[in-house]
Amino acid sequence: GIELPNRVICITGIGSQNGQFSSYITDKITDINFIQGGVQLFPLKLYEENTGADLLSQGVGDYLIRDGITDYAQNYFAYDGVKMDKEDIFYYIYGVLHHPDYTAKWEQNLTKSLPHIPKVKSHDAFMVFATAGRQLAELHINYDDVEPYQVNYKNGDPELLGLSDDEYYVEKMKFGKSGKDKDRTTIIYNDHITITDIPLDAYNYLVNAKSPIEWVMDRQVVKTDKASQIKNDANDYAIETMGDAKYPLLLLRRVITVSLETQSIIKQLPALDF
Repeated sequence: GIELPNRVICITGIGSQNGQFSSYITDKITDINFIQGGVQLFPLKLYEENTGADLLSQGVGDYLIRDGITDYAQNYFAYDGVKMDKEDIFYYIYGVLHHPDYTAKWEQNLTKSLPHIPKVKSHDAFMVFATAGRQLAELHINYDDVEPYQVNYKNGDPELLGLSDDEYYVEKMKFGKSGKDKDRTTIIYNDHITITDIPLDAYNYLVNAKSPIEWVMDRQVVKTDKASQIKNDANDYAIETMGDAKYPLLLLRRVITVSLETQSIIKQLPALDF
């Protein structure tokens, strides 16, 4: 079949149990529970079956391509009579959704109704948000390609130590300490590998009320489903699909990079002036 490229902004469903708003962008088909409360999706493009009735529209294969951003929105986001590009509006929205003042001010509304996206006063401010939103999108979609964070290792760099594939086997990552003394600067990967000096700021970026680092720790495991008795082994995926026993460790390091760079981009956003 034909591949239809797209990007979709995902937001928290109405009535989220944890009461916290999240937004994320993807170029993949998502599970309905990708984000709490049943994910709501807002695409950059819409693909409609081409029946031949609309011969003037742009299309690919058997599909017509429509813009997810409406003409009404484009008329709204205009400065001195000049309409903004629809793709820029899409990334502007993603930038605004990540502004901490926006999510704080409308915290009570964002899990009860669809977000309302205001228009900043100036074209320059609009473009700052659009550029930031585009940077965030590239970072979040291409997380598997970013440079792994240069972590420190308690027992020495496993690459330099020449660890075997078996010594990269991960069963369940855990923090250096638990309970009230939880040490999130340290992650014990397995008996051979312990990461230290992780910046705590990396945990300030949350998706679905949890940091990406903790999502990786939860998912890159060996676990047997009680009902089906099906074994989920992250090491099998690493070797058979990714071709690298180190993949869970590299993924962990990459999401540290993503989390820190996300925070850096967000901190550079201007004050909201609508």
